[in-house]
Amino acid sequence: MDYLNFGRFTIPATLISSILTLLFSGFIFSRIRKIKPGEWYTNAYLLFFLLYKLSYIVFNFSLFVKFPFSLLYFNGGTKGQIIAAGFTAFYLFRLYKKTPSLLYREMVPLYFLNFVGFQAAEGFLVGVYHAGIVQLALFLVLAFCLYRTSSKVNSQVFLFIFLIELLILSLFEKTFMTYNISFILIGLFLVWILYTIKEEKRN
Repeated sequence: MDYLNFGRFTIPATLISSILTLLFSGFIFSRIRKIKPGEWYTNAYLLFFLLYKLSYIVFNFSLFVKFPFSLLYFNGGTKGQIIAAGFTAFYLFRLYKKTPSLLYREMVPLYFLNFVGFQAAEGFLVGVYHAGIVQLALFLVLAFCLYRTSSKVNSQVFLFIFLIELLILSLFEKTFMTYNISFILIGLFLVWILYTIKEEKRN
């Protein structure tokens, strides 16, 4: 994991990337679709972050007892990502069941803006500029497409964009690095929902 120094403070680059992505993607979405993301957007981020952080206690309890402040610097790693992604996916599923229109109106566009936006921010922050430039270009293309069309993203289009992003990540050897696992798992979860809807309509 890469860290950035701000005076006496050392902060993980992934945390800064997440905050920048949360704010910037939400801003771009509100400008494109003329609506602000619902409260679920920040709630999902907070839920994921808290579970990811607190899972460190579960998997490193003895170390946490000896050094409580270690929680500020460490997290639950890969297992923590999986647990946090699972609970976040369940939270999104409950929202979808309660308000189905939320899936196409906000969840799918914001998922892609956050997935790609995070990779762009991370690339620039850690100095992998060629990866950051490619991801930023894809982010701008996605934003432009969302601006030009208000039509729903069907399951085939979602899967196509999802696979394109995985291909780009694999080119930079980042596909299965820890902080991408959550995006991949939640993306697969959304693919499942979209294909489930498609089958229900077919029947």
